[in-house]
Amino acid sequence: MSSGSSESASLSSSSSSVSSEGTPVSSSSAGAAVVTCGPNDRRIELVPYFHKDWVINKHHGFRIRVEARNACNIDAEVFRHYRYPPDQLTGATEDHFTGVCSWPDMAELPITEPRDTDCPKAFRLSYFDIVVDTEALASETWLLVKAEVDELVATINSGQVLVAADTHWAGGAPPL
Repeated sequence: MSSGSSESASLSSSSSSVSSEGTPVSSSSAGAAVVTCGPNDRRIELVPYFHKDWVINKHHGFRIRVEARNACNIDAEVFRHYRYPPDQLTGATEDHFTGVCSWPDMAELPITEPRDTDCPKAFRLSYFDIVVDTEALASETWLLVKAEVDELVATINSGQVLVAADTHWAGGAPPL
């Protein structure tokens, strides 16, 4: 994520937390949201989870996880990841979050796993989970991700309306 935003966001959230195993846990008693989709509706819910009990000068890194869910006429897998080649010693592979997908990414990249033939090995997931240096950077990341997903939805929405342009006749116009 690039830096440069001077905005800040509150990192407190009374409706969600992360378990000791790293799995998001809802503490809301309201239950899951019911999402109804009309044929022209397009939206997606983003749910952030932040590092709990972070202590300055004690913890070196701040964790943020964002999940996309309750998607309406759009895939929930809006986060682009790259899979790096296996480590030569251990054989382990690493997947890295690289940003919010563009509209072409949404059309071209596979979901969950990269294709073996692709290079780079890019794919889409419905979440990302990263560790950044500071709480402020986690806050900035959350603000940027929200803005980029909003932009993705707006771009797809605006692309659904096509306007006729001037036609072109290759080889010349037909005789009248």
